[in-house]
Amino acid sequence: MSQAAGAVLLGVSTICFILFTVWIIFTPFLDVVVVSNYFPPREWATTFGVFLFVAWSSLIMFSLGYILTKDGSQHEHPRTNKGTRTKSKTRKTTRS
Repeated sequence: MSQAAGAVLLGVSTICFILFTVWIIFTPFLDVVVVSNYFPPREWATTFGVFLFVAWSSLIMFSLGYILTKDGSQHEHPRTNKGTRTKSKTRKTTRS
């Protein structure tokens, strides 16, 4: 499951990177009106770039957090003794 999700994320991010690169770098040099009709105005480049960065970073961090908490809940910490009770360390003294 995680390999399939990783492959999908890699494919989507590669497609987004290619489209963004074509939009920002190559469309100013193309005078063909047909190609420029498929892309929004260049003023939106910063907005889309920031949005994509925040969205993908959030998705990666949430996925990483989920995986770490899922794996961490399966293993017990070596210092915890679940199921055993600790006795109090108070010492009773008798006075004669």
